[in-house]
Amino acid sequence: MHELGIVRSMTRYLLEWEKEFAPAKLRSVTLLVGANRLFVQDWVQIMFDFLTEGTPLEGSKIELETVPATAQCNICGETFSYSPDHHHGPQCPVCGSDELTLLTENELMIKQIEVEESNHDV
Repeated sequence: MHELGIVRSMTRYLLEWEKEFAPAKLRSVTLLVGANRLFVQDWVQIMFDFLTEGTPLEGSKIELETVPATAQCNICGETFSYSPDHHHGPQCPVCGSDELTLLTENELMIKQIEVEESNHDV
């Protein structure tokens, strides 16, 4: 349920956005999510549906786009992707070092907002 606070904050932001750009209706939001965040698409949508019920955002969809976790080895300079493991940190596939600089892993940002234009004159 770590997603709830983030979805709640995003919903507040989108409600403010909606006020500024009304009468355009939000159709969908695409989020870039770092692989380490372990967000579950269905849970994010369920929470968003609950939080937006009765608001202008009701019926909008959330789409998650996962950003792979990447690191650069501080010893040999190799840049590589890895699968986050919460029991063991990543190691360089070339030299085996765990002295790394994490490049991507925990990203969370809105990539795209898709709207449905209103037919009303403004």
